[in-house]
Amino acid sequence: MANKKKLNITSDVFTAMDGAAYGEPYKALEDGFDNSLNGINDNRISSDTPRKIITDFYCGDSSTPDNIRITDNGIGMDEDTIETKLFVTQKVSALEKASKGGTGRWGYGYKQLTHYLGTPGDVITREAGLDDEFGLRTRATYEDGKQPEMTIDRQVSRERFMQECHGFEHGTRIDIDNIKKEKWTSSWWNPKGNTWFKSTQARYSRLLRDKKLQITFNKHTGKGIEPKILAPAEFVLDNGSDDAMAYVDYMNSTRNDWNFKGTDLDVDKLDIVVTVNMGKHLSAIWRKEWDTIGDIQLIAGSASKSANPAIYFYQNDVLLDTFKFKGSERDGGLSHLNGLFTEVNVPSDVIVPTNTTKSGIDDAWKKEIAAQVKIMAEAKWIPQDVNELAWHKAFEKKVLHPMDGAGIRQFMFDGISSDELKDDLYHEFPKGASRPDFKWENGELKAIIEFKDEKANDDAVKQMAKYVMGTEFKADYYYLIAPSFNDSVKNEFKNWNKTFGKQFECEFRTISFDEIALKLD
Repeated sequence: MANKKKLNITSDVFTAMDGAAYGEPYKALEDGFDNSLNGINDNRISSDTPRKIITDFYCGDSSTPDNIRITDNGIGMDEDTIETKLFVTQKVSALEKASKGGTGRWGYGYKQLTHYLGTPGDVITREAGLDDEFGLRTRATYEDGKQPEMTIDRQVSRERFMQECHGFEHGTRIDIDNIKKEKWTSSWWNPKGNTWFKSTQARYSRLLRDKKLQITFNKHTGKGIEPKILAPAEFVLDNGSDDAMAYVDYMNSTRNDWNFKGTDLDVDKLDIVVTVNMGKHLSAIWRKEWDTIGDIQLIAGSASKSANPAIYFYQNDVLLDTFKFKGSERDGGLSHLNGLFTEVNVPSDVIVPTNTTKSGIDDAWKKEIAAQVKIMAEAKWIPQDVNELAWHKAFEKKVLHPMDGAGIRQFMFDGISSDELKDDLYHEFPKGASRPDFKWENGELKAIIEFKDEKANDDAVKQMAKYVMGTEFKADYYYLIAPSFNDSVKNEFKNWNKTFGKQFECEFRTISFDEIALKLD
């Protein structure tokens, strides 16, 4: 027999928090998954039993879900927890957070995630450690202007729970009805057509890798059930070895190493101590989409180094957020930290200032930790007083050398002599981003040369486009010279050559420092 209870809050409080901050359905699902991880180290559950989260998408005849169920074999909830933590938002204490784990500071986010995706349905739960005691079936209703109400059935037997919850003896099942289809793309189930699974994979990768967690997605249609089991993301740290096989053998790779491992870092302004893993460089090699599909190289066919130093924030082995150092100052800026990969592990009892959807951390909080990470990194990787102008001078010196510069002159300047080039090559000393670094004009041939002292990104492409469109100096060759290039830069130049090359009788080239053996003295 189901009973009704009033919840100790008005529904008006929730009206303005209807999950709009999620942005994407997968972020709402992850909020629910975080709840399923509560008490992952609870001694009522054997440490040999991985936490399992099964998400069933019931699509019927539609390509997108009509209903969603999230089921776990976790610790379950008692009636008080359902009433005061699940259905109602309350602040979580540091003590409770340390004992149960989790990632948020505000309750379980149930109302928000269910209303973002659709409408709240049944919640079935049974606590771990019970013998033949009953579990609970509940449902909350939120009507504007009215005090929310919950119905509760306290007579869910162990057998009934197992029948309705994938054979689990304990845990929780959350139903979400009337799914808002406008939030789902037509390619949501296709891993190559969407990115939602990548976020989930990255967020829980540690737990997936250590076999502490298994996440299964089931798509139900009139044709049957299509299961997918999420695999952990795998990353390789590059210590500079040239051993190509090291990229294949992740677990035993010499590149899978850290310069700092489990090192304490005091963040005085936040009054916390975090542990740090830090190394160069990050390469994402074999990253499986689903255990049920097999190995697919998501990141790159060959090893690729991350240029922009990045920090990954973890708590309870869950990835809360990432932070990338922005920009790059000249004269000893961040170029010396290119490829730096850092994991910051926040203690369980710290209340991390996450947003209401647990999808991001307060920027000021992240920046404070990032500032301390930078100090730590620069004690190991000392910044060099090198700027772009130094590379300009090195280029000039090499290209004008009668012997050493012959190859570059043949490659870039139609094989003219060093004396001719000296008269024809003009160096535009830095006066702002509106002018190219070098111009060359020899008879009918013209070239514009732009330098970057770090990996060239899309901003460099935009800059080259301005030179093409915004100057009367119409060149035959547009050279972009940098240590390396984002794939988007190379692809854009290929497209330009196809689209504009014949029309304007010009060519766009990317040239790496290694290609022309350019080094600083």
